[in-house]
Amino acid sequence: MTTTGRTLREQPETVKAFIKGVMRAHLFMKNEDPTGRAVMEVLARALNVASLEGSDIESGIPKTWFLEPGQVIASVEGIRAHIEDLKAKGGLDPRYGVERVVRSELAHLAAEELRQETASY
Repeated sequence: MTTTGRTLREQPETVKAFIKGVMRAHLFMKNEDPTGRAVMEVLARALNVASLEGSDIESGIPKTWFLEPGQVIASVEGIRAHIEDLKAKGGLDPRYGVERVVRSELAHLAAEELRQETASY
C-alpha cells in the first residue's frame, strides 16, 4: 500500500484504520471463508456482474494463501537490498534511501491492535 507523507502526517488514525481493515479482510478470507463463496458474492455485487466466470478470481479462493497480518508488512531489509542494487546499476540517486519509501510504523500498530482484538474472542 502506498500513500503520501502528508497523509501519514495529517491522518495517521485513518491510515491505521484502513490498514487494519485490509488485514481484517485477509483474516476473514483465510479463516472464515475458505471456500471463497462470500468473497465471490461481495465482488460480484461490487462489480455489478452476475458472474465472475473466466476471471482470475472465478473460484474465490486465492491462488496463494494470505499471510497473517504482521507478515504482510514490507520488509525494510528486502527493500533496502533492492534500492542498493538499483543504485549500483545507476538507476537511483546514491542519496536515495529506504527511509524515503518505507513507513511501516502504523502497519505494525494496526497488526498489534488486530492481534489484541482477535485474542479477546
